[in-house]
Amino acid sequence: MPVLVHREKATSNNTLQYFKNVFSVFESSKAKKNFCITDYARTALLNPRLGYIASVLHQACFSSRSIVAVVDKSWVPHIEEEWRQLPATPRRLDEFLRLPPMPRGETFPQRVEKHVLVELMLEPFITEFYIINGVFPFNYKDLLGMGIEGEGDESSIRLWKRCLTSYRKID
Repeated sequence: MPVLVHREKATSNNTLQYFKNVFSVFESSKAKKNFCITDYARTALLNPRLGYIASVLHQACFSSRSIVAVVDKSWVPHIEEEWRQLPATPRRLDEFLRLPPMPRGETFPQRVEKHVLVELMLEPFITEFYIINGVFPFNYKDLLGMGIEGEGDESSIRLWKRCLTSYRKID
């Protein structure tokens, strides 16, 4: 599943407060050995990707006699669980790439803050490949507060950087 689609699905289904709570657990558990944030918050952070993987494998079974899938060992039972929930006939993969509707009443700054929290818990993909290059990868024209700081990528990037700075620990 493309990273941007995965992040958008993950942030769409949960509130900002949920992600703040998960981030708090993430920060306090950094020193713990064997703690995995995707296991802790699997429903939000991992299930969209697992559903996509199960569907791709399911579709591949209809077009090929043998398949080799290389996945994290800990994901296998979850992929099997997702597989059992699939319909008998394969679904079109573009169904998984469709973005969910925006939650009602969510503001643009809240949306950005949720993405920043997910970014800090998983990997700095959006910051390293988009923000650094002066591009904001999401288009939220209909979100409340979109025009608060001005229009376009520049104001969105400033907001992203401000959120990122507020959550990063300064050593």
